[in-house]
Amino acid sequence: MCLFKYTFLFSTSLLGIFFASSSNAKLIYRQAYKVCEIDEVAFWDGSNAQCCDGNIFKALETQNYQCCSTPNVVSTVLGNPYLKACCPPGQTPYTTSTPSNPETSTVSWCCDGDASEVAGRSGFFRCCGKGEKAFWDGSNGQCCNGKPVPVAGWGGEVHHCCEEGDVAYAHQGSLGECCPAERPAAVVEGRTSLAFCCPPGVKAAMNDGCCLDGTVPVLSETSSYPVKCCKAGQIAVYNKYQYKYECKDA
Repeated sequence: MCLFKYTFLFSTSLLGIFFASSSNAKLIYRQAYKVCEIDEVAFWDGSNAQCCDGNIFKALETQNYQCCSTPNVVSTVLGNPYLKACCPPGQTPYTTSTPSNPETSTVSWCCDGDASEVAGRSGFFRCCGKGEKAFWDGSNGQCCNGKPVPVAGWGGEVHHCCEEGDVAYAHQGSLGECCPAERPAAVVEGRTSLAFCCPPGVKAAMNDGCCLDGTVPVLSETSSYPVKCCKAGQIAVYNKYQYKYECKDA
């Protein structure tokens, strides 16, 4: 059995312009032929004739042909509809962010999980595990196995990974905390970016969190928002020796 065959490589036009004078130009055509194995196809990569054991494709319409070897497949890149890429079966080609010029950009990666747009960062993409969603935590793209929820007080950009039905709020020292329905977030008055998960109807103070046992959030002489949970009629005074606020009778 003959293991080889002659494969005719489609006629490739290479334009060479030679100026004998300003009004004369000569057009040169060149045809290339390639001997490939019987299960391969010949193609022109822009410089040489090549053999391909899979699918021939162009990443961009303006580019030369490429070979996507079997069993890899050609797919449109997530985040750039003008771009195609070759990835292993079941993987998704993606770009980390929308390029400034999609029709010339060729940067892409293959995702073996689920590639998705980063919640809170339009045009940014990330590869996460199967069933996970990408989100922006204020400084980086992260992956969530629950539901990315916008953090209250951060303009819908910063997200946190929560359970379905939870509400996300900024918390002291963190840009995200999930509050379940039975403990809705209590935002500290005057500090819309700071909240605590408290029982329904309970308010919060910056240093104590949820004001329980009949206490209420109170101001100090130097603060514009509640800093301490005290009994009704008391005020918050800062103890400079113990570096904390204390409740005092007014």
